[in-house]
Amino acid sequence: MYFLLNQLSLMDLMLICNTVHKMAFNYLSARNSISLADSGTQIFFYMFLMGAECFLLVAKVYDLYVTICHPLRYPVLMNQKVCGLMADSSWVLGSLYGITEAAVVLIQHIKISGTL
Repeated sequence: MYFLLNQLSLMDLMLICNTVHKMAFNYLSARNSISLADSGTQIFFYMFLMGAECFLLVAKVYDLYVTICHPLRYPVLMNQKVCGLMADSSWVLGSLYGITEAAVVLIQHIKISGTL
């Protein structure tokens, strides 16, 4: 249980660090533009971390289900290997989600700007 909460805290911290540093830099340098590469990178990491967080919340819900409905079997059903597998799969699924969503958003931005 604490391992999944640790992963969730790490994702939240990374999500904040993804947006705040660029926003602070633009504010302090009085620059109001962002390059396409920087925008794509930021969109990818934002969508990656949001997707991973959603998948990890699903894993956390399963953990709570096992805790409430099968308390005596909890150590067997939610051992360290299973928790690690659920956390790893949430990171991998989040990266796949981030790649697809960032590509879609960037294609839409390119179409709007008229370069495609």
